[in-house]
Amino acid sequence: SGEETAIRDAHAAWFLGLAERTDTEAGDPDRAARSLRLEADRSNCRAALAWAIERGDAETALRLAAALGVVWLGRGPYDEGRVWLERALALDDVGSPARAPALIVLARLVFLQGDLHRATALGEEALDLSRASGDRLGTARALIAIGEAVDRQGDLDRSVLCHEEALAIFRALDEKRGVAETLDHLGIVAWLRGEVDRYAALAEEALVLWQAIGDRRGIIASLDSLSLVARHRGQLERQA
Repeated sequence: SGEETAIRDAHAAWFLGLAERTDTEAGDPDRAARSLRLEADRSNCRAALAWAIERGDAETALRLAAALGVVWLGRGPYDEGRVWLERALALDDVGSPARAPALIVLARLVFLQGDLHRATALGEEALDLSRASGDRLGTARALIAIGEAVDRQGDLDRSVLCHEEALAIFRALDEKRGVAETLDHLGIVAWLRGEVDRYAALAEEALVLWQAIGDRRGIIASLDSLSLVARHRGQLERQA
């Protein structure tokens, strides 16, 4: 009936909206339900991505691929997310505003796959773009991506610098989730340095924030960190 293009565009726009709301509204109690909806609608998300790429719509493809990071980073598969993000990024030859968020998600995916040097390079590209555009939130997220990649390569000093700059930005923006995640990352570096007291203090501060947000995964991670400290100190009752 000649309406296919309009219907496919509307379909892609609807799933882009759902994915972006799920990705950004971290403190929303309905976020978990929307995440499950995205998980159940993977086939629709794939169809929307494929359509945007077929049409050469770089902005839609980049935004949707980046927003779906909430699914790929949480549930995988990492390979699928990586392929879609790389295809979307290949469409963009002008450094659009949607490029940096997609680079950050890709950096985190390849980090989880052990490709540390590429994760660092992707984070650095995202950082340059975010700084140039004045995107403070994007800058902080890019710094996190770089920091977690370089600490696994043994550059703990650079990791601390990246995470501390990110932490200052998140605090200034009152981004509690970003602060909590950064404290977790700084805790990893502290543990790698053998700074057990600092590791414990960071975990306790992060726990308060995760509880305020209501993020069960974050709460569990912080409690697990504190349990590790208690075991290290021989405080078996507290560990339990």
